Amino acid sequence: MWRILRWIGFPVAIVAAGVLWLYAHWIGFPRHIAGHWVHPRVTWLWTGLPGYPFPATVAYVYTDEHGRQIKHGPFIERGVRSYSVVVAKTGFYLDDQPDGVFVEYQTYWGTKLKETRYSHGKKISEAWYRVPPLGNAPGKN
Repeated sequence: MWRILRWIGFPVAIVAAGVLWLYAHWIGFPRHIAGHWVHPRVTWLWTGLPGYPFPATVAYVYTDEHGRQIKHGPFIERGVRSYSVVVAKTGFYLDDQPDGVFVEYQTYWGTKLKETRYSHGKKISEAWYRVPPLGNAPGKN
């Protein structure tokens, strides 16, 4: 009995834990945020041929009394650079309005491009960052 558990049960448990961790990292589980029970709404895209699918946009939403999906919680948008997936934009929504800091990234180098601050949907400030030219990689001389 222990031999079966050791050779089959433990590897299956390790693989299942890895799959759950990847799901929580890439997509996320439903959760309670600021008074609403929200779930992730995912838009999937393909990296190219041959390629693989990836969650391009993950926005946490809840459904209001009229059946509309309202953004409420973390937001992440990913893009493709060659055959790798990179983060393009991050932020946070409260009741379908941007709230907090939204950061946009240059997808070629992955450097921060713009930072916009919101308070309950109202834009407070915007900061642009210097982006290196495509010929000069960050950190290279």
